[in-house]
Amino acid sequence: MSSPAEPRRLRGHRSTATCCIASRDRPGLVATSGEDGCVCWFDMRCKDVQLVMEIGKEAVSSLCFKPGNEDIIYVSSGKEVKCFDVRLGTSWTPLECYNYNKEEINQIVCSSKSFLAAADDGGEIKIIDIRQQCLYKTLRNGHSSICSSVQFLPWKPWEVITGGLDSKLVMWDFSKGRPFKVVDLVIPASAFQAERLHILVNEQGRLK
Repeated sequence: MSSPAEPRRLRGHRSTATCCIASRDRPGLVATSGEDGCVCWFDMRCKDVQLVMEIGKEAVSSLCFKPGNEDIIYVSSGKEVKCFDVRLGTSWTPLECYNYNKEEINQIVCSSKSFLAAADDGGEIKIIDIRQQCLYKTLRNGHSSICSSVQFLPWKPWEVITGGLDSKLVMWDFSKGRPFKVVDLVIPASAFQAERLHILVNEQGRLK
């Protein structure tokens, strides 16, 4: 029986990497963000980083592809969300900028229905209509602390789930702007650490 392959170490950032996403449309393509203010693009068939986008001086906390067009990416830096077209070469001028969050953004994610969610340190989640390029809803009063993670639910087009450092999972109907279910995960620290709460939704629409 052959031994498992050694994991690849991707080198491109000058500081801590903060987020990593893989392309669905182009197998082997990986994009990462870092505290150095850069987004790095890797092709797993190649040894070295393929492209480095210098977004700015602030750390890039999160990034996501635009569903249906992975040449368009959204990145969060500080309290701002920026949109870029990677086909424009080295001219990294944002196509769009959104400054709706009042606190530092921790995670952004896009839905297939042209909405973007941005979760921040104030416990709020901004839902942005990226088709109309405007704020759609602000989700608040669900978390009493930092909102660290957010995901849309593929099988429920108007629902989003968030996780926070208050040890809560919150289910929202973002069309109405309010939560409809809160799960308090306060259990002994040996079994659960709130600061490590992160939500994953796989392609089959199941929570991990």
